[in-house]
Formats: sequence, structure tokens, C-alpha cells
Amino acid sequence: MSKATKPLLRNRVYWLKRRVPKQFGDVEKRESIWISLHTDSLTLAEKKAAAAWQAQIDAWQARQDGMSDDAERRFTAAKRIAQRHGLAYLPQDQVLALPTDDLLARIEAIPEVAGQPDQVETAALLGKVPEPKISVSRALELYFEIARDKRLGKSDAQMRKWEAPIRQANRDFVEVVGDKVLEDLTRDDVRAFRDWWIEKIEADDLSPSTANKNMDHFGKVLKLVNEEKRLGLTLPLGGLRLDEGEKGKRPAFSEKWIRDRILALLHKSGEGFIS
Repeated sequence: MSKATKPLLRNRVYWLKRRVPKQFGDVEKRESIWISLHTDSLTLAEKKAAAAWQAQIDAWQARQDGMSDDAERRFTAAKRIAQRHGLAYLPQDQVLALPTDDLLARIEAIPEVAGQPDQVETAALLGKVPEPKISVSRALELYFEIARDKRLGKSDAQMRKWEAPIRQANRDFVEVVGDKVLEDLTRDDVRAFRDWWIEKIEADDLSPSTANKNMDHFGKVLKLVNEEKRLGLTLPLGGLRLDEGEKGKRPAFSEKWIRDRILALLHKSGEGFIS
């Protein structure tokens, strides 16, 4: 253990004295801090020192995130701050409904800065940080974070091949409907996406299975995010799939292909056996 991290004995208790890293200067004005290791045993203090310092780093990071402009970072930070105090993050209405002793315990846990209650910790412990709403495009990025197991054993090329149709489905929906918040999605939005695919199939002579694969990709993203993030939403995704007809019964050449290609060629070549 280096001299800089070696516990120091003060009033029969070992403490850790460390300089505050520059990156946390916006949330910690002291140049150095003392962290109690709550033991008079040097051996035990040395074992506890690294974890105590990491806990302090995590606390500073949570405070920085709690001041961020990013709603998700602020909400995640609020949950981490509450956990650090041994509490679960609760929205404000639930905090106010707590038994008096539990509510007072949260209030008493709020630290002071320059004689005033710390605003970041107050917001976290009293549930004043609203849970961020997730848009369709944000759901896609969350999906890739959640579905990390699907990356296992895949090369970079395989990863790109796996991701491409999922990202395309998300882009298609956003193009047609917009980047809506998940809880604001309606049945009309989903029907509009389905109708767009029907028109695209007719215009480009595509197979209904192409649309179904695309819509399946879109649906599975929303379903996994809804489940893993415990959003509790009833997603209006039922009945999206198009009728693909009987498998294997599609003609070798579509009517549109025959009309636009073969007949055009025959007409151009002057073949007269088609009246």
C-alpha cells in the first residue's frame, strides 16, 4: 500500500486522507478529505481503505451525474445516491406517503453544504427527480445495452449484420410515425406503420414476409425495453403481421414483373405473337 493511501490513526480510529481528484472539483470544494474507516485495527483499516475510497469516488460521480442535463443520468444518479444511504429511490408522492419516522429518516440523511441542505441529495432522497421518458430511438440504444448476451461470440462483421435490420426497422418507424415517447404510442401509430408497409409492398413488389420481419424487429425492441426497464406499458403491437399467404405458392414471376419487363421487351422487339 502506497504512503498516499496508508490509513492514519486519529483519536484511536484509522482514517484515510486523500487529495480530491480535479475532475470532481465542481462537486467537492475541499482540496483533500478525511474518510473514517471505523476501526482501531490497522490490518482491518488497510483492508477497508480501497473500498472506502471507491465509495467516495462513486459518491462524487453520482453527484456530478445528478447535476447533469441528461435526464437519464440524473435519474440513475438519484437511485445510486438513495442506495448509498441504504434507501430505495421513491417518487415524491410515495415519499410523502411514508410513515412519519421513515420520512424523517430520509430528511435527516440529507447532508449539508455550506450550512444548506445539499440540493442533489435532497432531490434523490425526497424523490424529486422525475423518471425520464423513453423515446423510440432511445429504446433502440437501450435494447442493445440490455441484449448484451446476443453479442457473445460474434465478430464485428457478424455484429453489424445482426444490428442492421433492427436499426433499419427503428428508422422506418421513426420516419413514418416520428420519434414518439413509448407511453404515448397509440394503436393508430402502429396501424400507420403497417399501412405504410402495405403501400411499400405494392409499390416495390416486395414479399409480405419482408414487412413482417421488419415489424417483428421493431416490436421485439420495445417489448424487451418495456420488460427490463419495468415500464409497465401495454404496448399496442398486436395484429401487426401481414398475411403471407401459402408458403411456397408464390409464382416465379410476379404479375408486375411480367407486365413491366417481359411485355415491355416483347413490345420493343416487335414480336407480334402477343395481341
